[in-house]
Amino acid sequence: MEDLFGGCQMDIGSLTLAMKAQKALGNAAIPSTVVKTESSSKGGRGCSYGLKLSCSQTENAKAVVAHEGIRVKRWIQGTDRA
Repeated sequence: MEDLFGGCQMDIGSLTLAMKAQKALGNAAIPSTVVKTESSSKGGRGCSYGLKLSCSQTENAKAVVAHEGIRVKRWIQGTDRA
């Protein structure tokens, strides 16, 4: 299960947009899970959310969220977490 959700992450911002993105990805058969992003715990204002998903689905996920008009603040590839 670690590979399914633990590989890559997209930071979106609001919980509402993260849930909208998760639904769109689910409709495209791309499993994901909503997570509170690390950037939100480093003194930023308010909460920030994103999605974890398999790195093998990154390109497909980018196309899906772009089609939905959801702006991704940043993509984190497996080992890029600081």
